[in-house]
Amino acid sequence: MAFCAPEAIPLRLLLQPRPGLARQLGQEAGPLLADQLTAKDAIAALRRYSLISLADGLVSVHRLVQAVTVDQMSGELAAQWWKAAAAVIEAALPEDPGDPETWPVYALLLPHARAVLPAGSAGISLIADYLGHAGSLRGPSLRRVKPTE
Repeated sequence: MAFCAPEAIPLRLLLQPRPGLARQLGQEAGPLLADQLTAKDAIAALRRYSLISLADGLVSVHRLVQAVTVDQMSGELAAQWWKAAAAVIEAALPEDPGDPETWPVYALLLPHARAVLPAGSAGISLIADYLGHAGSLRGPSLRRVKPTE
């Protein structure tokens, strides 16, 4: 969660069991997706220490907590967790960005996808398709370019 955007994270979407994803994430993040009890224990521990807040299935991590968490990691560990965050976010994206019923999920995951997914990834392609289908070609935080620029 430290690598995601500071906006609320839809926990139910991120912690869904997905075949093969837990193995792909390795020994640090894999158990969180492989075992719901492990995930619940981890969330409870984070709440106990006030590192996250949980309301209506959405988890919030303060920007400062995110920054300090990332800063305390070695470069190699940070790269592993970044990759894990990207894999989880990408796996949570619905397959059909043209289906209006998937748009609420895309809207929840958009800031996190933009925070962790690499530019040429399949997930960013899905996000771009969603923005096009939903009529938001610029995206919520892209600045408007003036004709004189």
